[in-house]
Amino acid sequence: MRNEVSVIICTRNRPDYLKKCIASILKQSVKPKEIIVVDDASDERIDSIQMLNAIFFSVRNKVSNLPSGNIEIKYIRNKRRQGVVRSRNIGIAAARSDVVAFIDDDGYAHKDWIKDLLKCYQAKGVVGVGGPVIEVGRDVETKPHFKRLSYITSHGDIKHNYRVKRFKDIKNLRSGAVKFLMGGNMSFRRGVLLKLHGFNAQYKGNYYREETDMCMRVSKIGKIIFEPSVVTYHNTAKYGGTRDVISLENFLYWYFRNTILLFFRHFGIKNAAIKTWRQFKKYFGGVRNGTIKTNRDYLIIGASFKILIAILTGTIVGILVGLVFDKPLKKLMYKNPEYATLIIISLMGTTFQIVDYRNIENIIRHLDKP
Repeated sequence: MRNEVSVIICTRNRPDYLKKCIASILKQSVKPKEIIVVDDASDERIDSIQMLNAIFFSVRNKVSNLPSGNIEIKYIRNKRRQGVVRSRNIGIAAARSDVVAFIDDDGYAHKDWIKDLLKCYQAKGVVGVGGPVIEVGRDVETKPHFKRLSYITSHGDIKHNYRVKRFKDIKNLRSGAVKFLMGGNMSFRRGVLLKLHGFNAQYKGNYYREETDMCMRVSKIGKIIFEPSVVTYHNTAKYGGTRDVISLENFLYWYFRNTILLFFRHFGIKNAAIKTWRQFKKYFGGVRNGTIKTNRDYLIIGASFKILIAILTGTIVGILVGLVFDKPLKKLMYKNPEYATLIIISLMGTTFQIVDYRNIENIIRHLDKP
């Protein structure tokens, strides 16, 4: 079977970052079948058509080798905010390729990203592929060698040695089967995502752990491969985006709530309780000692008392959701009916042509039609 790729980009209020991201997809040595942009209710002052014209005018001037064949670009703009989980699921529903790949709107891809990604899918039993993220705007610790690509510690910390500082650092990484990937550089077979009913909308707020949860479910069906040559770049935007992160206490509330939900979904009650206690103890002590760290260096730091309350509340709510309200998924999660703007653009050579533009109620049902 010939694999084709649909690239899904979830975005909100980041047209300048989106330009660079789309340009990097159009410059791929192996072109995608389609690009699906799910705009999670950007500011109403950002006109869809004007923004798309600006993006594609910029792309046309920056990309010298635009595809000779036809690429369809679907732009779906949610009328109301759905969050990154539902936006990703809307993208999955809209996709028409065997493989769907995800990249952040403040990221961009190496020119051989799709080519190297598809090579991995030629191996039997592979249902997911991802690779390293080169951090352009964030300091990361680099080591010459890693014993393990990804793992979960006894304290419940989720570790992955996927972030590197420079392209040459990927030589320190090795390919292999893993349990989870990074959200800014991951792909899956669409059929598997549909079988699992997509990403779980129980992960909310800053949406931490929604990718980890998906990967752990996918890995029970087939192999997820980490391949160092499958490279994306990430320039952490300090504004916009589909994740709600305002202050450190807000971030930590959702971090604990979602992390502990993950524990109770995947590790059994006893093991989840142990990991929950160790996480709580570690972070509670870190706040009191002033040694707490996050990978969001631009967060607004609040009073330590508020931070401690946020950790405690997030822990309690995470346990409650994990034990009482977390139910098996029965369908692809999105608010239904969903009212959105759908714009389909056909890219033929150097010409961008809008072939469909409509405001649709229940857009998913429309996209599901053959």
